[in-house]
Amino acid sequence: MNILPTTLRCVLILASSNTIAFVQSKSIEGDAAPGNWILKREYTSNLYNYHDSVIDITSNVPVTIQRYYDDHFIEGEQPFRSNEAKVLVTSNCAATTYVPQITWGVSDDDTTVQSINVNVQGILGGASMPYLASSSYHAIWNTTDPWCQHMMDRTWHPTPAPNSIKSDEDPSFVDSFKLEEKSLSSFTKNFLQSIGDKSRRLFTNVCDVNVEVMLDGCSHSLSVTAPKIRVMDAVLENTSSQETEDCVYDHTTDIAFPGPPVVEGTGSLNIASLEGQDGYWGCYRPVPGRPFVDSSGSMVQASSLVVPTEAEIVGEVLPLWSSENNDDPNIAASKSCQAIDNSTANHCSNAASATPSKNQLNLSQEWTTNALGEHSSIASFSAFSIALLTNAAPSNLVEDALHAALDEVRHAKTSFEIASKLSGGKNIVRPGALPESKHVFLQDLTTLALAVAREGCVDETLSALEAAAEADLLRAALVTRTSNSGTNNLDTSSKYADIDEDVLKWIHDELQTIALEESKHAALAWRTLEWACRKDEDACRAVRRQVLNENEMEAAFRRRFGSSFSGSSSAILQNAGNVWRKMIDSHVDGEDDGVGFRKTNNMDCNALGSGNSLVSVIGKEVCHGILRG
Repeated sequence: MNILPTTLRCVLILASSNTIAFVQSKSIEGDAAPGNWILKREYTSNLYNYHDSVIDITSNVPVTIQRYYDDHFIEGEQPFRSNEAKVLVTSNCAATTYVPQITWGVSDDDTTVQSINVNVQGILGGASMPYLASSSYHAIWNTTDPWCQHMMDRTWHPTPAPNSIKSDEDPSFVDSFKLEEKSLSSFTKNFLQSIGDKSRRLFTNVCDVNVEVMLDGCSHSLSVTAPKIRVMDAVLENTSSQETEDCVYDHTTDIAFPGPPVVEGTGSLNIASLEGQDGYWGCYRPVPGRPFVDSSGSMVQASSLVVPTEAEIVGEVLPLWSSENNDDPNIAASKSCQAIDNSTANHCSNAASATPSKNQLNLSQEWTTNALGEHSSIASFSAFSIALLTNAAPSNLVEDALHAALDEVRHAKTSFEIASKLSGGKNIVRPGALPESKHVFLQDLTTLALAVAREGCVDETLSALEAAAEADLLRAALVTRTSNSGTNNLDTSSKYADIDEDVLKWIHDELQTIALEESKHAALAWRTLEWACRKDEDACRAVRRQVLNENEMEAAFRRRFGSSFSGSSSAILQNAGNVWRKMIDSHVDGEDDGVGFRKTNNMDCNALGSGNSLVSVIGKEVCHGILRG
């Protein structure tokens, strides 16, 4: 489950939402590092942008590859995209006799850029020049949120798939963006600073010159030829997002490259994309449940569809995904709030009657994201079952994998139903079709062990902890509301502030059920890894090195939780982090060159948490599930 608070939309929605934001206007201003000047700058929005594309970059002076990637903004909302490249030629002199020339090598049809050549005329001995401090950028842009517009307009439109914003975008739209550097302010600031530096070589041709190329690190592999080459990864700082009108957001961020370099070389260097270099983790964005990954390592997920309950859909079957299990949207809508018994009656009391607030629509979007993740988890467990059979796994693992797929069906149906209810009952949220994908099932225990460690031991375990953390947060909100003797006394900054109390209780109970069932799925992954380790210790060592190491586990937790549960709920985040680290300590051998999975008889399940928080309970449940298996 991915149920981070809406204050961290970025972490939540990046994970799995197929609702793509659209950039309306954008300005990215480059600022040279103190003591440096920008001699030349150029930009393209037509960079070759197809899968496994390689961009050739050549220069006669040192090159810094500024590799942009963020796990903050949702798909399409990022300030810098895969079809863009920015080239700066910088120097530690304010003016020189050097003449930088930038050449964009285009494809045979003259539509896309496939190479970048920078030749600084007048340079002698470029190899002896040092690296200069990397420039940074300040980005200001705004976006529209189509999912929000769906709900506000009450119209039915299919939501675009996540890969629709690619190189086939309207070039005129992309070229309308304004991307420029603060050259005057940069010059003024650095010139004044240099006056007191007698060693500064102003207005001479004895200066150091560097080339900086910023591009999307997940989309492009590079072949770079230059005297010196280094790669720096982006860090976003001072980031803010604010809704200025319905469904329109203003964003600002600083894009810095503080280092240290990820890699350095001389002469020539081949640089794999983050996706190709780090495989599953490089461009990974967390999803609820267990991710569905194809043979290329890409995550596969459906898009969401929003259907008005009043709409008359002619000539098209729109199967629902809700607990009502009715394929007629109009019939299902009328029945969706008819209680089966008294225990479920109240959650519909106010959900469909009043016009939903912005807060409710945000929560509806969260649960749409959750539902799409759970929906793809069904396919993931189906593929996992085939992988187990291909590698002659014992029947109990196969049986539990198939049961887990059925659990995910219930989780998806519940999540879509909650998303629909929070929209005010006037829309039905459902999944579209899964995109086509290709899968290869190998008789290879190492491949199987790596996949189950990443998708199950890490993702599924963190998904269970995240659902439990959100349930704990929701329970605290309900307690606060009860203690204040009224439904209107909850902290107005809370995302639950204006949600009906009966609806909150219903969501809390569903979250608790989902978290407990996800803990069983996590235990299945750890049991599968234990079986693989008994069969092949080399496979187990590969898992220990590549997945279950301390750095990766800390990074996985940060990717999943980000800085969520801040303020009064920070104790929940801290508890989740403690349980996660104790689980890793309990389940993973501490020796880097040892077998990756610790034997179950060394586990102390009671050490995984104390108190009555659901997070602590989930940690123990995963542990006991391994032992029972």
